[in-house]
Amino acid sequence: MENKGKILVAEDYEPGRKLIGNLLNIAAPDYEKILYSNGHSLEEELNNSSNGIKLIVLDNDVPDKGLGLKLTGKYSRKGIPFVMISGTDISRESKEAGAYSFILKPFEVSNFISIIKEVLDYKK
Repeated sequence: MENKGKILVAEDYEPGRKLIGNLLNIAAPDYEKILYSNGHSLEEELNNSSNGIKLIVLDNDVPDKGLGLKLTGKYSRKGIPFVMISGTDISRESKEAGAYSFILKPFEVSNFISIIKEVLDYKK
């Protein structure tokens, strides 16, 4: 199986992080998935290298409220697509920050998978 690139995930809630990882294995089996428990670790990775990153999925509050929007605003300008997730409807703020899409928690599995596939197909 060919590795088509990396998908990075930042979600501080461990069961949510595991769920997202499992759903990404279904939606994007040919991609390497790297899961972070906080946005600071994700930001460190992005500062080191953004090579091969095809998608970032992150919760807005990881662990600091609004960190996800800050990271999206900074790195989406570098051509990396973001899918923001949050338990609070920040869809407008996410779009303004440059996110490709926003998913409100709790989300439907089929909706999550279709958005991930859409983003990855768009990036081809």
